[in-house]
Amino acid sequence: MAVIKDVAKLAGVSPSTVSKYLNNPQSVLAKNCEKIEMAIKELNYRPNLFARQLRVQDSHTIALIAQEIMNPFHATIYNTIRKAAIKKNYSVILYSISDVGGELSTLLDSIPRNYFSGIIVCYFHDMDKSLEFALANKDIPFTIMSNIPYTNNLENVRLLYGDFAHGIEMITEFIIGKGRKKIAYVGCMTRQPDQEPKFTSFMRTMGRHNLKPHSVVRLQKEYRAETGYESLKIILEKEERPDAILVDNDIMAIGVLRGLADHKIKVPDEIIVTGFDDITMASFYSPALTTVRVPIEAMSIKAFDLLYEMMEKGNIATEIPVFVPEIVVRETTS
Repeated sequence: MAVIKDVAKLAGVSPSTVSKYLNNPQSVLAKNCEKIEMAIKELNYRPNLFARQLRVQDSHTIALIAQEIMNPFHATIYNTIRKAAIKKNYSVILYSISDVGGELSTLLDSIPRNYFSGIIVCYFHDMDKSLEFALANKDIPFTIMSNIPYTNNLENVRLLYGDFAHGIEMITEFIIGKGRKKIAYVGCMTRQPDQEPKFTSFMRTMGRHNLKPHSVVRLQKEYRAETGYESLKIILEKEERPDAILVDNDIMAIGVLRGLADHKIKVPDEIIVTGFDDITMASFYSPALTTVRVPIEAMSIKAFDLLYEMMEKGNIATEIPVFVPEIVVRETTS
């Protein structure tokens, strides 16, 4: 298969001249254009479109960086953004941060970053690292989905905020309002312990009622059903059982419910259970899960819309959209 050097040799010009011709024929002398055209035809040369896109940065491809793609919550983010991007003639490449242990700087090593027209980051475990990654690549537009409130967008970054702390406050108040005071908390330890809006909100709300948690289990593992199942085992090792378990994500809450069923503990009669996210499985599991619904599809569409606006017009807006969760009551607390 012929390459640029072959075309240049046959046409009697330099490879850089052939490259200039492929990118902008008007920038090459007419006589050289004729030679290059003849050489291309004779050699049946086909330009490497992928490599060419890398040079001119017109790939119409965006990168979506999510925490853990096996979690249905993040799968919904990807699928929603993918559909929104298709409508604007963009494609999406999905990356999982868990594959690189949270090291964003190495995540895109397989493809030069300037290949992407824009990047969306959904890394709720470490907002500081998300911002650092964006600011280290200022020539690329970024949208960052945040669970921490920020007051200003940055030079190449648009932010949108999901008020997860308020969601946890609401569900904690809901549990206390049902007369349950021995509340266990289940979640995962993030890579940024000083910025954990869910757990911080839970402790603050409990303190407001002069209550202490029955127990807190936050393993350094991914949000998965088996992590919830393992967390429940730790809770049940205590001499006294809780009367409620607040799980800060649905997929782990389903693992908790499976464990309670295996121990023949009745839900909600003996222990009530709540989740967070409202993934589709939450309403179909038996018993159906009371949870906090995050408007994740609306957030995902907005994330792409903000990025698209930046890619087309630049970062011209200062508003940071806010999305507020709501409680969905089902069988695990009824």
